[in-house]
Amino acid sequence: MSTDPGASGFEPVPHGVPLPDDPEHTEFVHPEAQSLIALVFVILAGILLLLVPVATRAAPMHKGWWVEPATWPIFALSITVAAGGFEALRWVRAGRAAGFGADFRQKSLWAFGALGPALKYSAAFIVYLFAVGWGGFALPSFIFMQVVIWMAGLRSTAWKLKAALFVVLVVLVFRVLMGVWFPMAPLYPAFFPDWFVRSVAIYL
Repeated sequence: MSTDPGASGFEPVPHGVPLPDDPEHTEFVHPEAQSLIALVFVILAGILLLLVPVATRAAPMHKGWWVEPATWPIFALSITVAAGGFEALRWVRAGRAAGFGADFRQKSLWAFGALGPALKYSAAFIVYLFAVGWGGFALPSFIFMQVVIWMAGLRSTAWKLKAALFVVLVVLVFRVLMGVWFPMAPLYPAFFPDWFVRSVAIYL
C-alpha cells in the first residue's frame, strides 16, 4: 500500500480549517470526515427529492412552473446533490483505495464526533414510532424500553423489570384509569383470536 498522503485522493490539511466565528483559531478537519458528511447530505437530499411529489401539491391556480410548490424544493435539493456528489464520490474512491480500513473509518466517523450514542437512540426511537402504528402502544413500548436500557448498559434483571413495570403503569394509568382511547393495532386482529382482541388487545 502506498505511503503517499495524497494517494487516497485527499490532500493533507496540516494547519486545519479556520473557524468562521474565530478566524485566529483553527480546528483540524479530516478530509475523510468532510466527504462522509457530503455523502450523508447527498443521500438525504436524494430521499427528499423522491418524496417531493408526495409532500407537495399543485397550486390551485396555474401561474407558471416557477411558483409551483415543488419547484424550489427540487431546485435546492438538486443543487445539494450536485454539489455534494463530487465530494461523496471522493470518499468512495478514497475508501476503496484504503480498503475501508480501520484508520479510514475512524477518520470518517470523526465527522459525527460524540453524536454516536445520540444517533443510535434517535434511530431506535424512529423505529419505535413506526412500530406503534403496527403493534399498538404496549408491545412496541415494552420492546423499546428494553432496547434503550440495553444500549445504556443497564442490563441487570432489576432494570429490565423496572422498564417493564413502567410500561405496565403507563397502560394502566392512561388506558384503564383515565380511559384514553388507544386505536386497535393491526397486529392483533391479524394474528390473535377474537376473544383476545376483545378482552386484552383493546388495552394494548
